[in-house]
Amino acid sequence: KEILLAHEVQSLFIPQKPPPIPGFSVDLMSLPARDLNGDYCDVQALPGGRILFVIGAATGRGVSSALVMTMAKAGVLTGLDKNLAPGELLQQLHTIFDSHFHGEVVMTFFAAVLTPETGRLHYAGAGHPWPILARAGGELESLDGSPSPLGFSPREDIPTEKEVFLG
Repeated sequence: KEILLAHEVQSLFIPQKPPPIPGFSVDLMSLPARDLNGDYCDVQALPGGRILFVIGAATGRGVSSALVMTMAKAGVLTGLDKNLAPGELLQQLHTIFDSHFHGEVVMTFFAAVLTPETGRLHYAGAGHPWPILARAGGELESLDGSPSPLGFSPREDIPTEKEVFLG
């Protein structure tokens, strides 16, 4: 019964519907392989009409990885309060994971901020499979990032923020 309750609580962390984004269509779907897992997906409205997208996956299975995912969600919300850019957000999360888990637990992560009125997407990645941008003309573009996950200590490559135009 506790596992079912934990699954219900975890499902509340994934938005059922993203905020409206003028000029863009966004859908979310999460299909966990187990009742509890470390998968994380979020979309948050930011000041100035910007939108934050995050996806990540914690190592491990079950309750332990679900707790790591919850810690990541708390770190993202703290980053929102500080108005952190994607690269800064990943660096903050890395510091949290490294200080608490000392390399024993890692999490792949991708964060992006879209400014809908300009079509600019600023992003940074840390070990997560890189999202693929499908352009209207059919071209595919990999939104690559750092190959090292968050919490991998010592971190030799700080997540570098990149920018792409979606228009």
